[in-house]
Amino acid sequence: MIIVIGGDKGGTGKTTLAASLAVCLAKQGKAVTLVKTDNNNSISDWYEERKQRNLPLFPLVECFGKIESEIKMLDKHSTIVIVDTAGYDSPEFRSVLQCADLLISPVRPSSPTEVNSLTKLNGIIRTAQQLNGKLKANILFYRCKPNNHKDRLELNEYLTADPDWTQPLQSFITHAAAFDNAMNEGKGVHEMKDAGKAKAQIELILQEIGA
Repeated sequence: MIIVIGGDKGGTGKTTLAASLAVCLAKQGKAVTLVKTDNNNSISDWYEERKQRNLPLFPLVECFGKIESEIKMLDKHSTIVIVDTAGYDSPEFRSVLQCADLLISPVRPSSPTEVNSLTKLNGIIRTAQQLNGKLKANILFYRCKPNNHKDRLELNEYLTADPDWTQPLQSFITHAAAFDNAMNEGKGVHEMKDAGKAKAQIELILQEIGA
């Protein structure tokens, strides 16, 4: 299964999400490969921190340019391939969508600039689906306010009212320090103490997407 974490807006927490998903799947015994597709070193620094702390490792592979064939090859040797893409439209993003099973695009519902980016993202997805009929795509509400669900519920209602929009997952991620703390320590939230809520949210996402 090839899962792409991507979108057309930076700073949405894509790398943090990819890291925690990969760790959770690996702890479940899945053969996980994590793929870096941009020049940002966040995921590389996170992986290096894992090495320094002697945490369990899984492959981290760098792919650039037209990466469809490389991702297909990695998929043959993995249960799950998680592709962390840049925070903008890129050749890597468009290329991997041509072979992916699922795109998860994190969006902060309280950020108007991120919400406005959904129009362009929707067009990219529809173009990719013409070339890759198996591609599914979902919005993931990310870094939601933990005690105020108004923005999330309003955006959810807006998107679900029109099937032409990329539809949101029922699962969502609240703004929790456990995610950033885990990233800083080279971990996923499933390797953190006192992160039960964050762990449950990751598990609900994986259950919903059937990974």
